[in-house]
Amino acid sequence: MEVTKMKVVVIRSPKCLSGILRLLFKIKKGSEE
Repeated sequence: MEVTKMKVVVIRSPKCLSGILRLLFKIKKGSEE
């Protein structure tokens, strides 16, 4: 459900795509440490 919601947000506002990708990258990096 959450992923679908995010996809809709990305489609509606492509400008936020970079921000979301950055956030996901941060979480991924944090969980790896």
